Amino acid sequence: MSFSLQKTKCEVGPFFEPDKTLKDGHALAVGDVLGIGSPQIVAGWRAMTPRGAPGIRLYVPGDAAGVGAQRFEIGGTEVAVEDLKLADLDGDGRLDIIAAGRQTKNVRIFSISVRGRSGGKKG
Repeated sequence: MSFSLQKTKCEVGPFFEPDKTLKDGHALAVGDVLGIGSPQIVAGWRAMTPRGAPGIRLYVPGDAAGVGAQRFEIGGTEVAVEDLKLADLDGDGRLDIIAAGRQTKNVRIFSISVRGRSGGKKG
């Protein structure tokens, strides 16, 4: 299965405002997932209390004033994220997102598509 990044509205100041839509946030990772030469933040959550939809979100910082900051939905609703890691698992030079769910008893690997490069869910 393939996926694409979906841009969502992001409130910004000098830093990202707290994201009140995250429920039971359990995992953070920092790395250059997009290959743009600066780090992004990857956040995963379980959404167990109260019940909701779990997911993974990618935060791309803007300039020092927060201008140009973006937030993308990666997906991952099938895994209640307990932990996540970043690593280049397939040797393509890009970081993959590895998400593990204890409650859902699964692991999913996501590869990001950037500028026409293919990406998708692995495993």
